[in-house]
Amino acid sequence: MNLAGVELKLLVVFDAVMSEGSVTRAGTRLGMTQPAVSNALGRLRHLLKDQLFVRAQGSIRPTPRALELTGPVRQALRQIEAVLDPSDFDPARDARVFKLAMSDHAAVIILPQLVKRLETIAPDVALQVRPKLDRCLPDLLDGHEIDCAVGVIPDAPVRFSRIVLFDDVYMCAMRRGHPLTRGKLTLAGFAAAKNLAVRSADRSANLIDHVLESRGLQRRMALTVDQFCVVPAIIANTDLVATVLRRKAAQLGVLENPDLVVLPLPLPPVEAILLWHPAVTHHKAHRWMREVLVDSCRAL
Repeated sequence: MNLAGVELKLLVVFDAVMSEGSVTRAGTRLGMTQPAVSNALGRLRHLLKDQLFVRAQGSIRPTPRALELTGPVRQALRQIEAVLDPSDFDPARDARVFKLAMSDHAAVIILPQLVKRLETIAPDVALQVRPKLDRCLPDLLDGHEIDCAVGVIPDAPVRFSRIVLFDDVYMCAMRRGHPLTRGKLTLAGFAAAKNLAVRSADRSANLIDHVLESRGLQRRMALTVDQFCVVPAIIANTDLVATVLRRKAAQLGVLENPDLVVLPLPLPPVEAILLWHPAVTHHKAHRWMREVLVDSCRAL
């Protein structure tokens, strides 16, 4: 194919339609009318000799050829963006918004120190933080919808760059006087107790269940919530037990709560990592943001 006949905008439109799953939503995202998006897709179909998208049950579905193109096109667009983005970046002067995906655990540990540092060294730098949903991270990084992800990410694709920020260990929290406080805490005793699980975006509960299943154990689930803030009050007044990562428990005052006992669980430690797309590895602003994140975790 003669690349002189391929306009960059056609690939931008293709990427937007793939991301949005809709010609209308892609147009809104790009500031284009629906006919303009359809026209661009028509030209790209002609160039690639493939339908790319077909209608099915009121929506559009990508063809096998479109699915094949998605990753390479997104990576190429991200690299072009990194090249065209201004290379000079002065954090003390420049205004910039960094988009991060963070687990609840990482946000509690990192954000207080990170925001404090930014106020001092980069007063016009802003952060947009969204929940870290592991299943969405590859698309978000490929689509440049986030600059990096932070948290425990056990199944991160190897094609992304990463660095370990800190490690942590699982603890079991329960009311003072709970039967499990009378002896050594075992995984079998923990699994048999009435469990309160926090099913959050960081997948901590799922990781625990995976380890238990590998040892032939299964938790006795009594309550599932999606907010950790309700946990201390519930376990302080019931026989339910809850798991929490130690650094998060310390930051939220759980370790000092006189109504609770927090014991270590015999589970392997976990690592919180910083994950980013290799296309922005050498981009000055992105590199600076990663360095600040790493510095903010050094005291840990």
